Amino acid sequence: NPCICLIFNLQTLHSLGARKFIVVNVPLIGCIPYQRSLQIGTGGKCNERANRVANDFNVRLKPLLDELSSNLPGATFLYADAYNAQLHILDNYKQYGNLLSLFKFWVSMIVVN
Repeated sequence: NPCICLIFNLQTLHSLGARKFIVVNVPLIGCIPYQRSLQIGTGGKCNERANRVANDFNVRLKPLLDELSSNLPGATFLYADAYNAQLHILDNYKQYGNLLSLFKFWVSMIVVN
């Protein structure tokens, strides 16, 4: 279970003195070029099954970080939502004509626990 491994690794880092963490969720892995190239006959559309797997993990990740935040003294978690950021960019790509506006959007997707 990937969540159990993540919990163990974060607890281990905390026990070694780490207190500030940035955790990025799983992005739209079904939209990476390799996955899109496997979608024969779809015109290069994203692999929705792979994206559902990523989303299922992400749905469990945020509450897990909330729980860890309350159980690990002094720990601060920044949750970066790469999945929805990427989805927003794909759906609204015309809004991001330059790198600075794209960077500002990515920064806005970080949530502090």
